[in-house]
Amino acid sequence: MVCLSLKSPSLTVKGQFYDVLEIFRRNGEPSPTHHYLFNGDFVDRGSWSTEVALLLYAYKVLYPTSVHINRGNHETDDMNKVYGFEGECRAKYSSPHRSPSDDFQVQ
Repeated sequence: MVCLSLKSPSLTVKGQFYDVLEIFRRNGEPSPTHHYLFNGDFVDRGSWSTEVALLLYAYKVLYPTSVHINRGNHETDDMNKVYGFEGECRAKYSSPHRSPSDDFQVQ
């Protein structure tokens, strides 16, 4: 179990890429001294869910101890189908062999 003491916000962004950019503009980008917790539900509903996921993954790779990503109920097969993340991934990246939630399994 990991106990985090964060001064930055805990966030759910639901695929709103420009909201994520605005959050970083107002609060600062993730860094070794600037921590973020994304508390699940970072995809679906917005039109930019893939970009949100890729940006968060990139920051997680850059700052593994500063960016924390919890898997929410929107990062599951059923929710991806209902709320459009699966369709967005297929439309943008034409991946018929994988389900988008496969990538959430490795978190």
